[in-house]
Amino acid sequence: MIELTFTKPFRKINTEIYGDLKEVDVGDVCYHLFLGTVTFRLDGLDLSPDWGVLPVVDFASAMLRVVEVLRTGRSEQFEYTHSDDLIFFHTAGDGMVTISSNYRPGRCIVGITEFCDAVDRMSFELLTFLREEHADIFGNTEFLDWYPGVRDFNRLN
Repeated sequence: MIELTFTKPFRKINTEIYGDLKEVDVGDVCYHLFLGTVTFRLDGLDLSPDWGVLPVVDFASAMLRVVEVLRTGRSEQFEYTHSDDLIFFHTAGDGMVTISSNYRPGRCIVGITEFCDAVDRMSFELLTFLREEHADIFGNTEFLDWYPGVRDFNRLN
C-alpha cells in the first residue's frame, strides 16, 4: 500500500507581498506560497521527510515528472528542495519499481501503475484544494504552463 499525502491548509498567503495569484511568479508558487508536510509511505518503508514543512506544489510537480519517466520504463531520482536527500526509482522492465533513498534504510518494490496512481491522486487532491481555496491561481498562465496536467484538470473539473 502506498500512502502519499500532504497537509492542509497552508499558511495564509500575504497578498501585500505576493499580490494576485494570477500574476505571481511561478517560483513563488513552487517554493514559497504552499508549504506543508508530506507523508510518503510504501508498505512499511517511510520516506516522509522529517524536517518539517516543504514546498508541496514543488514536491507534487516533481513526483508527476518522476511518473512521466517511469511510464517510459526508465529509472529516475528525486531530490528534495533545499536538501541533499534523494529518492531513487529503479525500474527493471517488469512493471515494478524499486524505491529507496539515501536518508532511510530499506527499499520497497511496488507496481509502477500503483505508484503512478498514488501520485496522480495526490496531485488531484492538491489541485482540488487549490481550486477551492485559491482559485485565482488557475488564471496564472505561467503556473498552467509549468505544473504537469493542470490544464487537463481545468478542462475536466
